[in-house]
Amino acid sequence: MIKPKKINTRTLQAEATKQHIFETAIKLVNKDGFNSGLTIHEIVENAGVSVGTFYHYFTSKEDVFFKLYSKADEYFESVVLPKLSRHGLKSYEQILLFFVHYAKFNESNGLEYVNLLYSPKSKVFIKKKRFKIAMLYDIIKAGQENHELTHDETPESITNYLFVLGRGVIFDWCIHDGSYNLVEAMTHNIQLAMRIFRT
Repeated sequence: MIKPKKINTRTLQAEATKQHIFETAIKLVNKDGFNSGLTIHEIVENAGVSVGTFYHYFTSKEDVFFKLYSKADEYFESVVLPKLSRHGLKSYEQILLFFVHYAKFNESNGLEYVNLLYSPKSKVFIKKKRFKIAMLYDIIKAGQENHELTHDETPESITNYLFVLGRGVIFDWCIHDGSYNLVEAMTHNIQLAMRIFRT
């Protein structure tokens, strides 16, 4: 059995400093916009740390924003996975719950924050080894093995389709300035998709 790592005071302080720099950068972006020309100097000045401290934790300004994406994977591993592991849920129910949480996570972060994530320049969404992608793939594969989902498409194909759909709903919510309920829109669209993939 794997023993949890002991966390000392220095480790906690280091993580707190890194989180402070990250949150400062996000606040500045939310205030001035991603394309405002935000510099590392502005980030460290507002965070009250040195440039050296910044580079101890991040390799670049872009590296700060990469943490935005890893937060989603952390959320899915620590919050969503335990909920989906409840007994009795069919695979299509797990998929719907997965995307409801996907919508809730984005909605809770706020429109400006989500606009940062859903940039066409971001390639993080298509990284194959992200926890969130692997998690959905496993649900779909198990659903096919249990004859709850169609075998007309591969698990990879269905996973990709559903993520394209989910990202599209969130992107649409962004371009409509968050004017409608994201969770309701996501639920409706995923339910429509499940008509295609349920057996």
